[in-house]
Amino acid sequence: MTGRVSAPALSGMLDATRHRGPDDSGTYVDDHVAIGMNRLSILDLSHAGHQPMLSADEQLVLVYNGEMYNFREERQKLEGLGHSFRSHTDTEVVLALYQQYGRECLRHMRGMFAFALWDKRKCEMFAARDHLGIKPFLYALQPSGLIFCSELKGMVAHPGVPKTLDRESLYEYLVNGHINQPRTIFSRVKSLEPGHSLVWKADGSHTVQRYWSAAQSVHSRTPSYDEAVATTRKLVMESVAEELVSDVPLGVFLSGGVDSNVVVAAMQASGASRIQTYSIGFGGESDALDESEHARESAKFFGTEHYAVDVSSADVAREFENMVSGFDQPVVDGYNTYLVSKHARTGVTVALSGLGGDEVFGGYHIYRTMLRQALAPRQKHALARATRPVWQHLGLSESRLVQLHEAAALATIPGHYSSSQLVYKPAQVAALLRPTARPMSVSDLYLLQQRTNAALDDDGLTDPFQHISLIAMRSFMTHRLLRDSDAVSMKHSLEIRVPLIDKRLIEYIFPLPWDLKFKRDAVLNEPASDKSYATAGVKRLLVDAFEDLLPPGMTTRVKRGFTMPLTVWLDKAFSERMRHTFESESSPLPKTDALAQTLARFRAKKSNPFQVWSLVVLVEWLRQMGVTTLDDME
Repeated sequence: MTGRVSAPALSGMLDATRHRGPDDSGTYVDDHVAIGMNRLSILDLSHAGHQPMLSADEQLVLVYNGEMYNFREERQKLEGLGHSFRSHTDTEVVLALYQQYGRECLRHMRGMFAFALWDKRKCEMFAARDHLGIKPFLYALQPSGLIFCSELKGMVAHPGVPKTLDRESLYEYLVNGHINQPRTIFSRVKSLEPGHSLVWKADGSHTVQRYWSAAQSVHSRTPSYDEAVATTRKLVMESVAEELVSDVPLGVFLSGGVDSNVVVAAMQASGASRIQTYSIGFGGESDALDESEHARESAKFFGTEHYAVDVSSADVAREFENMVSGFDQPVVDGYNTYLVSKHARTGVTVALSGLGGDEVFGGYHIYRTMLRQALAPRQKHALARATRPVWQHLGLSESRLVQLHEAAALATIPGHYSSSQLVYKPAQVAALLRPTARPMSVSDLYLLQQRTNAALDDDGLTDPFQHISLIAMRSFMTHRLLRDSDAVSMKHSLEIRVPLIDKRLIEYIFPLPWDLKFKRDAVLNEPASDKSYATAGVKRLLVDAFEDLLPPGMTTRVKRGFTMPLTVWLDKAFSERMRHTFESESSPLPKTDALAQTLARFRAKKSNPFQVWSLVVLVEWLRQMGVTTLDDME
């Protein structure tokens, strides 16, 4: 924290986030700042890596979370410029980069990181978050100064940060299943967005600015397909090799999909030995969703030391409160990563994951559908989009407003993408929360969705899949996949690394034209129901780059996302929690007809189980946070 500092408040924040760094803890306090760090030791396990880390002249104070994968290369350059080092950590390299280049140090960093650096000479705090948002940075700006932390539970441990719910974030959570950054569930806390930096000065002024975007990536010429395949393989291999650097045991999450198998194949090709792989199954409760047998086949093919955890509905019920605590904010996903992380932490401290491969290489079938529609001649609904803000003043019925908003949303790539991710429709959420203080109308919710989509968009892109990929990376990947993975893995003091979203790899893959990433005929002509990698045309570059290293038959396997058997879990082990969530007077949810109908539809097997799950998670999260009403929102 900066400004009016409090050592006891800092101690409370450190206690609330001890799980993120159980190996060491340190503080630095002066008249202007109080900075603390819980360290999970990965590189240079000695005390030389202690944080906060001070420069030799003690004019700079740094707390740094994450890994800089090119730190050895940059260290060598810095040594040539006269810098000397006392440790073998990447943290000290970041400190030296700032000494040499100031805020331009970010141009020299590649990896996953969030850091805050106090510059005594300038009397300012410089903070930044990595290019893709792999590591979190939460903050609150107050008249007394700046408060920041890696987790929400650490933020609200500070007495100056109230647990006041953010109205738009709550509605957004129920619509999307997650909260879009920079908002958080609490109104006074913001998330620094990926590829952004923050400068806070002692006079209370601050600036937040973007320093990187995938959309800025360009090629001087379009490579041939064979060139693109070869370069993709080279960059993935280099990324995986760099992310194997660790002074503690390291493993990899393995499923039946291409992404994690590519990571294992690249590890093996990089010379890694005694690879430990971890997978999750469902104990026979949902064979249709269980990929653990495919994971075992892959492990046998690669010769890894494989550990599989079978999870039953009873296991999930027993672990539920700990899972929700690990989520840090309400979210409908993340329990698979929570469970496999808990299991993996008994053997390793670092785990590689194939996360992000779908968003970068085009792995979801909805992308192919959206791409086909974007390429087909169609009416753009320009008038509908332009007049959205005035619809609510025309005296139209609510059902007609909903029809207009939904049609307008589907006319744009951001709107189409967000519509494909819905847990509840906006009209359903408006009905659920109508009795609360300051409820949002249906039009309010659609306009919120429109503003959110506009913030994700980039009008300068003409290639339709670049457009789709950018939105997917900035929304679902950042707000749900990466945020959840960091929160739940660090709950177990496990670091997850994601080599398929390395900055150099993104900068090469992103600007390539769509027909190098998808099979043109499959997009334009094949039926959308064709789901195998080979014939559906999805993830073409990655599959062709590594097919010779993958298990036989993988490319003809049906491509499917990782899905949990929520219906089975809720039916078998969550009846009492559902009763409390939907029917108990102590539940903070308004007792509306819409709420009762949601439960009735689920019991009749006529609804998306995520609708029930999202409310069960929300009520438990509110209980843990001590929030008893939905009326106190800003």
